Amino acid sequence: MDVNIAIFISTISIVFTIFNSVVGYKRSNRNDTQNDTATITTILVKLENIDKSMSDIKTEMKVTRRDFQELRDKVIISEQALKTIWSAIENLEQRLKGIQP
Repeated sequence: MDVNIAIFISTISIVFTIFNSVVGYKRSNRNDTQNDTATITTILVKLENIDKSMSDIKTEMKVTRRDFQELRDKVIISEQALKTIWSAIENLEQRLKGIQP
């Protein structure tokens, strides 16, 4: 009878240990899944922010290119006007040289 009690207690201990192991594994697995979900959500939010930042940078680059093109056009117009003015000055110099004794 003592042997049967020892076997019974051992069996209950083994069943209890297996039960605790299964419950602990499920709890651990659930916590891992929650942590993974939180991590993935954080990564997705950061990626969305990066995407928005990239879109903003692209827009700013387009505006900057347009501004530079406008400045180039103004410089070209200014250079052309300067050439015309210098040409007029040279013509006036030639006339003045012809008038002077």
